[in-house]
Amino acid sequence: MPGRHAGLSWPSDSRVSWRPGRPVRMSSEQRHLGEPDPADQTRARWQPTAVCPVARSFDVYPSVVEASRMMNSQYDKAVGYVRRIYDRRISTSAILDAATNFPSCTRFSTAWGQFREEALCIQESLSTVPRFHELMPQQAAISANDERDWRLFVIKAYGVNFPKNARRCPRLAAMVSTSPEVLSAALSFLAPGKHVPEHRGPFRGVVRYYLGLSVPLAADGLPGATLTIDATDYRLGDGQWLLWDDTFVHEIRNDSQGVRIALLLDVRRKGMPLSLEVLSRVLIAAAGIAIRLQLPR
Repeated sequence: MPGRHAGLSWPSDSRVSWRPGRPVRMSSEQRHLGEPDPADQTRARWQPTAVCPVARSFDVYPSVVEASRMMNSQYDKAVGYVRRIYDRRISTSAILDAATNFPSCTRFSTAWGQFREEALCIQESLSTVPRFHELMPQQAAISANDERDWRLFVIKAYGVNFPKNARRCPRLAAMVSTSPEVLSAALSFLAPGKHVPEHRGPFRGVVRYYLGLSVPLAADGLPGATLTIDATDYRLGDGQWLLWDDTFVHEIRNDSQGVRIALLLDVRRKGMPLSLEVLSRVLIAAAGIAIRLQLPR
């Protein structure tokens, strides 16, 4: 459960009013892995454009979507096979207890204000931060699905560090470097009106930590970004967090008029059977090698 309320069960029709430190919950929410050029200080403007961003690299947007679907088909087959291996051995709820699965989360959540300052500085040159589908083309279906951007500033990915990026957010990078269970870390920038449709994470060897850093309010006065996990909505504001299993179907929508910034961490899952622990280490190492092969030489 988010924040210090991890482990509480909620009735299906629950409503919780928002205040700092608690989420609103309502039933029914890495080009290659290159680093941006810090010399480019152009301020990005989050406005829909006449041409979808990915179409700047390809002539026709529908052809990109079709190619993405073909890539996703092969990707999904491989991922589906791996998921089935884990699903037979791990049974868990979507929302996880942080004290058991990520004790270090308290260190990150208490430092959210410092991370926010660093993220806002990066936002000033947001056009240099790659969109998710520029980092992973096979994810175009969820990143280039509309004319609004989802950008990721990657600090670490499956054990691979990005020193140039880390120098731009030293306090966050320092905490990540002293948390060996954190395999990946990125600042996520979601444009106003952006909808990331339903999708699932690749395998249960990692769990996802989400920390709101700058979340504009919606017209109703509540946090404007809605994260829907396993058919339940979570509206997480500044400094609010959630630890969850991202192999559950999830999506996110920014219904505010501003950019939503969040910290995303992938954390090594604890307490797995030895065979899955070994498999997870192999898969994570393979992902790290694949990332290194994409890096500029």
